[in-house]
Amino acid sequence: MTERFQIASLNVRNLVPPSTPREAHYFYERHSHHRYDSRDEPATDRYGQKCDWLAAQINRLNADILCLQEVFDPRPLADVMARTRWAEAHEIALGGTPAPLRTRRADGRDEFVYDTPLVAAVATGETKIERFDVLDAFPSGFDFDRVVEDPAGRRFQLELTAGGESLGRFSRPVLRLTLGLGPRFAGVKGVDPAQGARVTVFVAHLKSKRPLFDLAPNGNDARLAADLAREHAIGQARALMLRAIEAAALRAWVVQTLSEAPEVPVFVVGDLNDGPQAVTTQIAGGLSPPRVDRSVSPDPMRRAELIDRVADLCLYSSYRLQTQRIHRDIYYSHIYDGVYDLLDHILVSSHFVPRYARDGLGRAAIGEIASFAVFNDHILDAEIDDLRSADVGAHAHTRSDHGAVLARMDWYE
Repeated sequence: MTERFQIASLNVRNLVPPSTPREAHYFYERHSHHRYDSRDEPATDRYGQKCDWLAAQINRLNADILCLQEVFDPRPLADVMARTRWAEAHEIALGGTPAPLRTRRADGRDEFVYDTPLVAAVATGETKIERFDVLDAFPSGFDFDRVVEDPAGRRFQLELTAGGESLGRFSRPVLRLTLGLGPRFAGVKGVDPAQGARVTVFVAHLKSKRPLFDLAPNGNDARLAADLAREHAIGQARALMLRAIEAAALRAWVVQTLSEAPEVPVFVVGDLNDGPQAVTTQIAGGLSPPRVDRSVSPDPMRRAELIDRVADLCLYSSYRLQTQRIHRDIYYSHIYDGVYDLLDHILVSSHFVPRYARDGLGRAAIGEIASFAVFNDHILDAEIDDLRSADVGAHAHTRSDHGAVLARMDWYE
């Protein structure tokens, strides 16, 4: 017998409070396409449409733990949850404090511009948030810029700075939560009934693939085209480096958490902004564990012990474990320029991965990933659907440009 719980992730795409005649709320910049007007007429009530659609998705997911990205303010999230079946049975944690830029127009209307999307988590039903931490900074001991030497004896020191200081913070804070799963889990495997079943969840939204570069247009078209191509490539490399460092810092937080409480299952959930096989995703979850060879220890018995211990610190992709069972790939949560990709992930500690799926290494499993699903029927492909990019954007405005991912976990009794 097992007890089941479900965990989901959804990028809600720029969720800000409604704009009214008294005040306007914008994401990123003051533009009519960057706000949600609240009106009495349903056909033009963009805020109501957005909240209704999100509430319907949340009801459809039916998750005990819901992880969200791009929540700029807690108030619209509260409005969304009030429209769900858990209106009276949910708890919300937000990964930071909103800090919009406020200005007052000559006509007395207040305008708020939000430029920092936050992550959030919602616990529904019997699931309770026991504790949460907003992880803005990289953990202590995360020494990325120290000098290292390769086997050929070459010395390297890689350093990224932000505001004149070494990069030491996430572009969007990570949310770490400890959640209690409720009384029905009192008898599951590996749990002290007096303590109850707990899990730790990291909600993350890593740096996007958007290139980081600026270019002052000058010269003839041939030169400008060459400059754009070169700077775009360099900008992509900058974005990749930032995302890779954030993934490594997230991994460091996970390792620290698993080391301090090895009996508590850990999940990393969210928009990691890269595919399942991408190096940054591998880094975030420790999906490619370090090699333990004679350079680590000459003692084979110690090496075997270390391999087991390292395996217990690794996470595993719900997507990869699920697709091993099927012969077709229908899993995508985002479309951009005709490319279908899975950017949204649920990574699981070895507590829910059978030992045969991890080469017999590490702890005995206390459960398993029963299923993994992607809800993506609202995502449009401009080429296949014969739409302008503006049409696709307008469609996503009151919905999302990401699919939701959902994993059902079975905890053995």
